[in-house]
Amino acid sequence: MAREGGGANAWVQIMSPFAITNTVGQFHVEVKVKGSSTSSQAGAIVLGVARALEKWDPELRKLMKPGGFMRRDNRMVERKKYNQRKARKKFQWNKR
Repeated sequence: MAREGGGANAWVQIMSPFAITNTVGQFHVEVKVKGSSTSSQAGAIVLGVARALEKWDPELRKLMKPGGFMRRDNRMVERKKYNQRKARKKFQWNKR
C-alpha cells in the first residue's frame, strides 16, 4: 500500500483493521477518495477495508466490530434552506 497523502495519524487509522485481524501485508489496496477532510476520508477507507475483510472472511467481523470498524458515521451536511443565508444562518432582521 503506497502512502501518498494525509498525516501519520490517518495512516495508522487506515492500517488498524489490518493490524487487528493480523492481515498486514496480505493485501494490495488501492483507494481513491474525494472531498471532505483527511480524517473523514481515512474513516471512509477504514469502513471500506473492514467491509472487504469481512467479505473475505466472515469470522473477522468478531474482531473488528468491538473496535468500531463496522460503523458508518452518518453525519451529513445540512442543506441550505430558501430565504436563508446558509443552512441555519438567517438574513439580518429589521423591525422597520
